[in-house]
Amino acid sequence: MIVDINDNAPVFSQHRVSFALSELTPPKDLFPLMPASDVDSPANGVAGYRLTILESTDPSPFFDVRVNNVNSTTSTTAELRLVLKQPLDHETADGHHLRVLR
Repeated sequence: MIVDINDNAPVFSQHRVSFALSELTPPKDLFPLMPASDVDSPANGVAGYRLTILESTDPSPFFDVRVNNVNSTTSTTAELRLVLKQPLDHETADGHHLRVLR
């Protein structure tokens, strides 16, 4: 979920992102995602993200999102990463469909 604490809704520049991961991909590996942009000031912009399984409100047992805020003298930007939480097994699930809610 994207929590916006002012009146302008955050917007993603990409509506879909795909990754092809091997079963050998180690847990805790990070994959870059484009953060949402918000015209509100940094103090009133996007306050957080939440990743869920598509068509559900349940969190993914395999993936999560990590946000690192980068502060400069003029602005605060976010680095958003998809995190693999546990090993993948393509025989059990050959794909994972996730969404970032706002």
